[in-house]
Amino acid sequence: MSDRLILSTQPELLRVNQKDEEYGFGLYQKVVDAIEVMVPWGITYRTLSNNQDWIRIGSTCFYCVLTTLLNRKTLGEEFSNLA
Repeated sequence: MSDRLILSTQPELLRVNQKDEEYGFGLYQKVVDAIEVMVPWGITYRTLSNNQDWIRIGSTCFYCVLTTLLNRKTLGEEFSNLA
């Protein structure tokens, strides 16, 4: 963990979290759109709505892999100029 992240104030951490959630939700929407476009014959809206929690978990894990596990800044940290 970076020293800058430890010394951050609560509003900075809140902005980081809000931006990460915003980008994570955007990624979720893009995954749903891609599923709808790529597999229209096998995926119905009922299937998407029944599995939206799994899609959200998968997109969140993908976001974490792209940022945290690869030792990159998250988009929220870049926005707030942390770490």
